[in-house]
Amino acid sequence: MDAVGTVSGIAKNSSSGGREGICVGIRMRPLNEREISNGQDKIFRCINDRNAISQVKDSQLIEGQTYHYDKVFDERSSTVEVYSHIGRDIVQGVMNGINGTIFACKSDVLFNTETF
Repeated sequence: MDAVGTVSGIAKNSSSGGREGICVGIRMRPLNEREISNGQDKIFRCINDRNAISQVKDSQLIEGQTYHYDKVFDERSSTVEVYSHIGRDIVQGVMNGINGTIFACKSDVLFNTETF
């Protein structure tokens, strides 16, 4: 089963037009080796141009199962890309004396959640 990692933060950034606020991003993880060897398919697909993820079955989008976020990162996205869009402005603000928070969590294939 495919899991989704979430990254969110409060930022004054270019993607929010210079406003302070909450920015929620989703980073999709790739299937792991066990999932691939078991023949599992992805159950979510990133729709990057709409900043959304959608649940899929038999490679088809399931109607009513699309979720929109401030930024969506597919399984090919690098940590640097995620940081550039979500974290950089928060860290720069903190370095200038502004409060900031980056909240990141992940769930594994057993839906255990870890928060960082």
